[in-house]
Amino acid sequence: TNGKKLVVSEGVDEIVQRVLEYRRHVHPKSET
Repeated sequence: TNGKKLVVSEGVDEIVQRVLEYRRHVHPKSET
């Protein structure tokens, strides 16, 4: 179960990074 959790974590992390990049492009002024 540990390995599976790691894989899921990696996938979520990648999605989060893409979302943050997308938000950065859409709202460049709202950077926290």
